[in-house]
Amino acid sequence: MSGKSKDRLAELESIVELTRTAREKALEADLTFEAYLLHTALVALMEQLELEADHR
Repeated sequence: MSGKSKDRLAELESIVELTRTAREKALEADLTFEAYLLHTALVALMEQLELEADHR
């Protein structure tokens, strides 16, 4: 795996974690629609991360 590929995977993992945290905070603040949108983004990011990891 090239350095650029590792960097991309690390970036995606970081974004996934930030999105997960934002979703949890939205739920804590009773922002259900925002939490739903963040959940949808989280699923898409996790799928992208999986695809990127599989292609390496």
